[in-house]
Amino acid sequence: MEVRGGEYSVWRAKGGVICDPKNMSQGELERMTRRYTSELIDFIGPEKDVPAPDVNTNEQTMAWIMDTYSMHWVTRDERSDGETADDWRFAGRVQATGRGVLVVCDESLRYLKMPIDGCRVVIQDLECGIDAALLMVEHGYKIVGVAEKDGGLVNANGIDIHQLNEYKYRNGSILGSRREATRAKGD
Repeated sequence: MEVRGGEYSVWRAKGGVICDPKNMSQGELERMTRRYTSELIDFIGPEKDVPAPDVNTNEQTMAWIMDTYSMHWVTRDERSDGETADDWRFAGRVQATGRGVLVVCDESLRYLKMPIDGCRVVIQDLECGIDAALLMVEHGYKIVGVAEKDGGLVNANGIDIHQLNEYKYRNGSILGSRREATRAKGD
């Protein structure tokens, strides 16, 4: 997939490590990320593939990637030591994918001459889809389902996405949150 912005053309690819980051310490995540980056060092960079946060990653992951990359390819004089995850945050980056989903849905409905208000939506993976879900609710969409790796929730009347997100944050899963939805494991 090619992403164009202004005069830039960036090719994106996906890859990853099979692990359960929720069962890893911060140190283990850092060592794994830095090792993974070292193995990919010849394939990533501003003139090649540009990695971006995805499932179970965040700005801290990107800071480790950039720091590891800079140790290999940037001279010490060009490098800024002691940088943190905050140094690699860009305003709106976290919500950018969710906003893109909203724009695609809005434009698709406009093209199909269908109203947004009450349009039913199912979110796949709340961790990645939370920004899209929150934005879509603000714009009149109705979230009627959420699918996760361990099951899903459905409510034809709509799901309170704020409550569900808080529940998942506290409990590590959406399952068991019967207040707003019913479980549909395996469906």
